[in-house]
Amino acid sequence: MFFTYLTSFEVRYLENLNALFISENLPQADRLVKLNTIAIHQMRLLTDDAGIRKIGSGDYTKERKQWLETDFDTVMAGIKERRKKKSR
Repeated sequence: MFFTYLTSFEVRYLENLNALFISENLPQADRLVKLNTIAIHQMRLLTDDAGIRKIGSGDYTKERKQWLETDFDTVMAGIKERRKKKSR
């Protein structure tokens, strides 16, 4: 899934945006939609890079579709799971 390819910088960026949206009293559902849209846009930018395409199984079209169809909750669950593993 695409969250595997997010760098810690990109995750912090999304976390900072979420904090900004919270300070603006944006409802959680609206925040999730905005953050998901931003994350998808970032991944599209990254996957347009030929070097990034080489990561994974090599089936760029299949993987790109999978990455871009992943919802924000799944992304966040994957991030939290990786953090748990790192803290062990």
